[in-house]
Amino acid sequence: MDYETAKDWELNVAVAKALGYDAMPVQFHEAAVATVYIKNGIPRAGLNQKDFCNNPSDAWPIIVKNRISIIAHRGSFSAYNFGQTILYKSDNPLRAAMIVFLKMKEAE
Repeated sequence: MDYETAKDWELNVAVAKALGYDAMPVQFHEAAVATVYIKNGIPRAGLNQKDFCNNPSDAWPIIVKNRISIIAHRGSFSAYNFGQTILYKSDNPLRAAMIVFLKMKEAE
């Protein structure tokens, strides 16, 4: 996947799948933010909405567990993981962190 051009919903689906969830994208017309609904395994019990690229409460557990660091740098944010020397810059710190997470998973 080309992370530079990927939309947030594409990254959200990729993150959910990397976490082992059965995820499907939900697009809202032409909204800038899309979300992922993760099936919880209980028939007709509902869906859990996740937006890893824009919701800190969804992204933070991934950031902490994978020891991803985020720093502000000259008008943008850098996310990195020193253990695997993976770095990504973006205007959105959570998006940068999720891209680092996906690159870490690719490297495994």
